[in-house]
Amino acid sequence: MTELVCKGEPIKFFIQGRPRPQQRVRVVRAINSTKSLAYDPCKAEKLALAVMSQLYAPSKPPKDYVVITLQFDFISLSGSPDLDNLVKLVMDAYNKLFWHDDRQVIKIIAAKAAGPVEATFVQVQYATQEAGSGGC
Repeated sequence: MTELVCKGEPIKFFIQGRPRPQQRVRVVRAINSTKSLAYDPCKAEKLALAVMSQLYAPSKPPKDYVVITLQFDFISLSGSPDLDNLVKLVMDAYNKLFWHDDRQVIKIIAAKAAGPVEATFVQVQYATQEAGSGGC
């Protein structure tokens, strides 16, 4: 049986501030035009998250598999964004930073929690798959 084998120590850090969700791509059309333009309303948030996380990223993203653990803390869970949209924004922001392509991510562990501060806690673990080895 093939199992995950962890490579090295996990990268652990947190980003203080209210976690932001991925929003739907917007399509706009000029009044006198038949052409449509799609834009990502979260482009600035993704860039900001990538810049704040850059200190923790490897100098060159490995081509290994990735196991990512995310915890999104809010002062109150009431009215907090959907978990899947929170994960999507992080995944998009970390493309080319922690991994070459998000197809390398083979396991995601994610949760929302109430805490004293609003923050996103991140753990990135690189792994390989080997026959009959210990788990990751």
